[in-house]
Amino acid sequence: MNPEDFSYLQTLLCLCENCQSLGHHQRAVSAFSQAISFFEKSPDPGAKALFFSSFGDLHLSLGNKKNAKTYLTQGTEQARASKNPLILSAVLNNAANLFASDKDYEEAEAAYKESLEGIEEEGTAELKSKIFINLARLAFQRRAYQDTDIVKPVENAKAQIENLPDSSNKAWDFISLSLLALKIRNHPDIQNNLQYEHILKGIISESLDKAGKIAEKGKDARIASLAFGYLGQFFEEEKQYEQALNLTRKAIFFAEQQYCPEILYLWQHQAGRLFKASDERDHAVEAYRNAIATLNPILKEFFRGYRGKTPSFYENIKPVYLGLTELLLDETEGGISDKNRLIRARDTMELLKTAELEDFFQDECVTALKKNNMPDMTAPAHTAVIYPISLPDRLELLVTLPDGIRRIRVPIVSEVFREEVKTFRERLEDFSIRYKYFAKKLYEVLIGTVESDLIRYKVDTLVIVPDDVLRLIPFSVLINPESNRFLIEDYAVVTVPALSLSDYQSPVKKAGKSLLCGLSQGNPPLPYVPEELKRIKEITGQGKILLNQDFTLANLAEEFKNQVYSTVLISTHGAFGASPEDTYLMTSDSRMTMNDLEKFIRFGRFREEQIELLTLSACRSAAGDERAASGLAGIAVKAGVRSAMATLWNIDDEAASLIVTEFHRQFVKGISKAKSLQEAQKKFIYKEIVSQDKRKDFTCPAYWAQFLLIGNWL
Repeated sequence: MNPEDFSYLQTLLCLCENCQSLGHHQRAVSAFSQAISFFEKSPDPGAKALFFSSFGDLHLSLGNKKNAKTYLTQGTEQARASKNPLILSAVLNNAANLFASDKDYEEAEAAYKESLEGIEEEGTAELKSKIFINLARLAFQRRAYQDTDIVKPVENAKAQIENLPDSSNKAWDFISLSLLALKIRNHPDIQNNLQYEHILKGIISESLDKAGKIAEKGKDARIASLAFGYLGQFFEEEKQYEQALNLTRKAIFFAEQQYCPEILYLWQHQAGRLFKASDERDHAVEAYRNAIATLNPILKEFFRGYRGKTPSFYENIKPVYLGLTELLLDETEGGISDKNRLIRARDTMELLKTAELEDFFQDECVTALKKNNMPDMTAPAHTAVIYPISLPDRLELLVTLPDGIRRIRVPIVSEVFREEVKTFRERLEDFSIRYKYFAKKLYEVLIGTVESDLIRYKVDTLVIVPDDVLRLIPFSVLINPESNRFLIEDYAVVTVPALSLSDYQSPVKKAGKSLLCGLSQGNPPLPYVPEELKRIKEITGQGKILLNQDFTLANLAEEFKNQVYSTVLISTHGAFGASPEDTYLMTSDSRMTMNDLEKFIRFGRFREEQIELLTLSACRSAAGDERAASGLAGIAVKAGVRSAMATLWNIDDEAASLIVTEFHRQFVKGISKAKSLQEAQKKFIYKEIVSQDKRKDFTCPAYWAQFLLIGNWL
């Protein structure tokens, strides 16, 4: 291999490894991207092979399979051209990982086996051990549990690792194998097999213990922390809490020694769980607070890295905030006797909700300009804030009323509740009456428990801060079992993603321009859009219409740059998917991402003329997808507007046109946005608005309930 190419490649690989270990994944991508032209010009196929293979493996670790396939294919071609068996083996191992991630198990197995064939000579033991670990992982992915198929590959990999000389690589291989063995052991198909259980427990504990001792002796604090931390997790699962806590403290020590915050918070969280299990509540609270203090400054690094992979936000990060919230709530007496703890619990959830939005949009700046002072103790007159918090064995409701905050505990198993909410959402969409059972049951859980207070304080507006699966449903369609009335008939309802990200100031009532955009052409067409835009322009008295061929990204940019608009309406096809890449609005010439929309609207924001209301009509959130619903809930924050109105699921074109028109008709009268939407939806319920198509029954919630008002409700 060309010495110059090899030296550059080694430097690049070391830089990449260091960046990834610190969580700076995009820096690693940037470093590789800058080197592409250098290696493309290289005459050395071996250097090219290792470069493209490593770059492909980096993309695979970030979940970008398209780029991973491109570079790994190039790497494999160059490796075969190099005629170097060792290089080919290394590249084929990475290529096999891609095949396995795509569930192409036969191709993966063939690539792993071909990789092994090329490394029989000495000096390749480290690569060989990694391939054996990958073969064991492949067996688990294929769920081959017959006879010893699932355990034998793990034992073979362990034997291969044992043959390596002590080093950080050997310790890391032990850790990787142990984490795989933990997954296998915890799988339902394995848990009842006592023979497998015994073997796997031995492999896990022995491998992690050896990894810790090797790393400690070699003064590799990061790997020592991982080994002792995961060994502590193993003993936690065994309910051997004292031993688990000692190992966890050791893991914390090593993580602090080298300052590895991306793993330190894991062990601080683990310590919190162990203290809680040992009924040492004060120590548990302190440990959870330490974990959050470690997490908060580094969350942005996670957002730039493994989205949807390890560390998973919902598996590793969210439980830290929920754990502290649960501890704080456990120490309150209920009612309003301990307001400070209730406020601290709510504030912890606010940190979580902010982090969730930043995680969804992959942007730590998305919430920076929207943080406001939230009401600590009381709600505005005739308003109640309902803040549900879903915990494993109960639903907690923090309710802020004009006289203060109180807490209501509803005993309910989280998984049961989740299924009921999801079933309710599914039935709402099918144009039948099958939703009513769940509409009444959820009313009793979410509203009935506080109803007497709502009546006493003459509440007419509910501000909902939904958590978890509750983001999937419109509260407006809950049914009071006694009166048989929809919630929206008695209360105006608004959704906010977080209290700290919502604006509570009353808007200055002044005439403003409206930008009315729409696309009636498309598949399927939206024939009611032109009339909708025309009527709303007449209602508001002034406005600019961009319809069909005029509704382009360039024209939007021009309008926002040169004009000040107080309201913006976009009636077009669009979707809120599980990621920003799957979230878009259709224009006549392109897809408009949320980043595009934010960029356009920012022109006005920096002129201190914030848009009062953004309405997205005919768009929908992905059915049943909580991440998509989280993105929808944060649209007002992301777009930089005070309020947004959008739909949770696909809506009939005629119904969307009528409800949006009626909303604007009510809003120009000077009533609040929340009450404007309430009045529009009530007209559907009371048959004051009917369809031109006699087959449609507009009283059915499938026609009107999916509209949500998000953000400022005044």
